[in-house]
Amino acid sequence: MAKDDSWFMIRAPFVKNALWVCRDVEGGENGSERVYPAGKYVPQTRQTPTDSIGNWVKDEKHTDGEDILVYFTVGTTHIPRPEDWPVMPMDAFRVSLKPVSFFKVNPSLDVPETQDHLSVPAQPAQNGQACHF
Repeated sequence: MAKDDSWFMIRAPFVKNALWVCRDVEGGENGSERVYPAGKYVPQTRQTPTDSIGNWVKDEKHTDGEDILVYFTVGTTHIPRPEDWPVMPMDAFRVSLKPVSFFKVNPSLDVPETQDHLSVPAQPAQNGQACHF
């Protein structure tokens, strides 16, 4: 809800989007790694951190066929409580990424059938009739 030119958005451009995708850079740029999408020292800056997601995606290079990094924001912003001082507790959450339409068909359909001679019915057939469970 903050304006793009506000002090808050200049300092923390990572809040503009809930999902960010950028190219991974082997060995990092200028010896740095893309570990801190908000910048390494967010509380200590008044400008956009030079090594942050806002600058990583500035050039808008394509990510097709490239190694990528995905950053996402989960949940709501932190609402301070008296219990959070002097150390903020941890909130646990679980994330699951599941591909959709990744394959045109299920690749397990092409697995050859096995003949297992040890796999037999638990109950032998009675009077020539097959057992039905």
